Amino acid sequence: MTGRELVIYILENGLEDQEIIDAQGNPAGMMTPEEAAEKFEVPIATITAWLGTGKLMSFFIGGTHYIPANAQNPNKWMTKTKQRVEGPSIKIDPTSRLINAVEGMHNEAV
Repeated sequence: MTGRELVIYILENGLEDQEIIDAQGNPAGMMTPEEAAEKFEVPIATITAWLGTGKLMSFFIGGTHYIPANAQNPNKWMTKTKQRVEGPSIKIDPTSRLINAVEGMHNEAV
């Protein structure tokens, strides 16, 4: 993103009165790709791919990509817990008409 887009980001997120540089020397409210990899629990290569494909917004400042600290995981499905679907069990009776019909068709074809 450009410097203009960075200014827009600052204004849209009410960061005008915030410190520009944090204690580590990074732009405030931003994280490095390494920090993003840790936050999203993915390899740095994944972060690089997300940056390259535009899945993850970043600002290029002083030769480094910076990602907004409030960025969401581009693969939201990875952050959801798997829920077991409860419902009635279906048991197939080997004497059922459908199974017998299918087996009959198979035997006729052979």
